[in-house]
Amino acid sequence: MDFTNSGTAIYHEIQAIYARRPTGELLHVSGRQQTLVSGAWSAISKDLTAHADSAPPSSASPTPWEPSPSSSWASDFTGSTEDGEKLLWVRELQRDGENQIVGILSLESPESASYADFRQWFMHLVLSSPGLHLTSLPMLPETDEMRRYPELIADLFDRTIRNVGDDDQWESTGRAYFIERLRFYTSRMARIDFCLPAFPCKSSNPDKVTGIDPDKGEAIALRGLEAFVEAVQKVYAPGVKVYIVSDGHVFSDCIGVNDNIVDYYSEALIRMKTHVLEEQNESRVGFLSLPDLFFSDKNNANRFDATFVKGVEVQHFLDTELTEEAELSRKVLAMGCQIDKAALKAQVNGPNQALLALYRGFSKFMLEDLALHPKTEKLSRSQSKKLSSKIAFEMIYRNQAYSNLIELVLPLHVRLSIHAHKNSGPKFGVQLLSNETCKPIQSLEKDLQRSTNDLLHIPTPWHNCCFQLEGDATTYVTKAKVVRDGIASGKYEGKWVEGFQGRGGHFLLQHKRPISERQQSAIQDVLVKDTPAVTQDPVQQVTDYLFNEKAALHADPAAPAIADIILAEQEPMTEPATTEKEDQFRLVTGPVDPLESVKSLLASRLNELWTLSDLHMLVRWLLPRSRGN
Repeated sequence: MDFTNSGTAIYHEIQAIYARRPTGELLHVSGRQQTLVSGAWSAISKDLTAHADSAPPSSASPTPWEPSPSSSWASDFTGSTEDGEKLLWVRELQRDGENQIVGILSLESPESASYADFRQWFMHLVLSSPGLHLTSLPMLPETDEMRRYPELIADLFDRTIRNVGDDDQWESTGRAYFIERLRFYTSRMARIDFCLPAFPCKSSNPDKVTGIDPDKGEAIALRGLEAFVEAVQKVYAPGVKVYIVSDGHVFSDCIGVNDNIVDYYSEALIRMKTHVLEEQNESRVGFLSLPDLFFSDKNNANRFDATFVKGVEVQHFLDTELTEEAELSRKVLAMGCQIDKAALKAQVNGPNQALLALYRGFSKFMLEDLALHPKTEKLSRSQSKKLSSKIAFEMIYRNQAYSNLIELVLPLHVRLSIHAHKNSGPKFGVQLLSNETCKPIQSLEKDLQRSTNDLLHIPTPWHNCCFQLEGDATTYVTKAKVVRDGIASGKYEGKWVEGFQGRGGHFLLQHKRPISERQQSAIQDVLVKDTPAVTQDPVQQVTDYLFNEKAALHADPAAPAIADIILAEQEPMTEPATTEKEDQFRLVTGPVDPLESVKSLLASRLNELWTLSDLHMLVRWLLPRSRGN
């Protein structure tokens, strides 16, 4: 979506990032003025090599210098901006072991000297980004096979994980752009790097998710990325690597999630990867966080001083717990890449209908997402809408800053997104929960009514949960409340099933079977026998029966399942105080007889089970035994 990306951050000062040979040959250039740089490179190169003869580029820190005002290319550069007061500066770095020099051309205002130390640190961060080392690799002689690689990989991407959105422009323009980005790698027979800002944390809304841990949805998403990785590996030996660049700390304080919960989720996701992905593919999916982008390189981390961003204020709307590292990272993001807030607001309130629609969509989404947050539960509907609108604007504001950061520090990566894009480039939408592996739904009724994508999100694991129906191989994706309401309605029985070896849990549902009149009569016969119902406790009858039949039932494989049947509709409860009589049925620690567990469960739920419909299922299990079958 096109909207203002103006501002005064370091990002907006950078006009071009380039790589060259020490002799002056241009290897790569990107940035808003890349066309100007490419066209004037002959003149630029002469000045760069002449300066390098007297002051060779450092491998430690890029020293800024001003080109001569008499240089025609420099005056053209300065004249290309609206602010004539800005001066052109050059910074170059020659990294150890590389036969290339990387550099930045920037236009800086004299008034910005107050943050010169931060600028110098940030420029070094950009020039030391890992992706730029690939520009030093020589391009290989092109063959027919090498020309086919980008085409094959683009087709695989299209078939495996690409999302087809409204007004999709993949065929008209996007595919060609995508192929050109791939060609940079394939022309060097290098591994292709993708980046995907995603997997922030689980939503704070318990109506959407079941907790803070990654579940089966995340496992399916990881396997979907793995399928793409494996498919490419079969046709292109260097393969690909997908970097999941978590945006959790970019937005955590906006979505009501504590910073330490974001860290926990990321760590759990990394552990899940080791169980979900095949061993040979583990290294093909990587993880980066906002702090990683700034401080994972020890040299950059050691050069940083927190006083660089001392005066930066990050606006917080919810009472979330902040960690020092995450908050520092948000301040660096703001100072390095944020856009002009007033200009963005003017566009939201102005003629940009697409941006207005995005803003309204985000506002509605945040109103729903924060509906059960402690901060908003006490607010009126009007106050909640106002707060959600403020947070929506802040998220759009930060999202553009994060996008700017990715552009700078991962300049050669092919950019993917979990948002629905037109797929014309530079970002391409992906579907983590593919229709081939799962089915997003809105309701358990109307034959499991399918949900639809919107401008904000293609269905994602962190805003949903997964469930399966007994006897149906399909995995369904929906809000947790949809599942809980289905169980509470009495139409479904269900339970949460933990994933094997960290592979992610999910709900397991089954339709409740109606009880016929004959079965009801049989149940009554077993429960009441010859004693009037008003004087007989049915639960006590069942426990007495179990006690009397203990020897016969002890080895019955069905016995352990009784607890699951009874608990299917029950939320976890604090265990009630027990009478002396009930103590004989309590669950003990250590290895336990499954029958004793069942009796303990029945005894602790005497009042509940009077009205629990699943008690009938228990009696149906007991019925054949009571009649000697």
